[in-house]
Amino acid sequence: MDNFAGRKKSLPNSLLLQHTSPATKLLEKRRQMFEVQEALNSQKEEFSRREDAFRRQEEGLRRKDLELQESLIKFNKFLQENEVIKLNIINYYIIYI
Repeated sequence: MDNFAGRKKSLPNSLLLQHTSPATKLLEKRRQMFEVQEALNSQKEEFSRREDAFRRQEEGLRRKDLELQESLIKFNKFLQENEVIKLNIINYYIIYI
């Protein structure tokens, strides 16, 4: 008897299920299906969390980009105003000195 019990433990699950009732096989398949569905739901939740994190990061980058563009516009305006002032000073010295 001990030899038979030892062989049964080493048999693959597919051979063990051959000697079970159809109802037991159905329950096993439902359990497997439930486990797969749970894993899928878990992956969906993780994907959703990551997607939200990326969306927030993207929004932050867009805000920073707009701030940088506004800063660049102000700096260009500053440079243009300084160029006009410089040309006015040069013209003043050319005319009056």
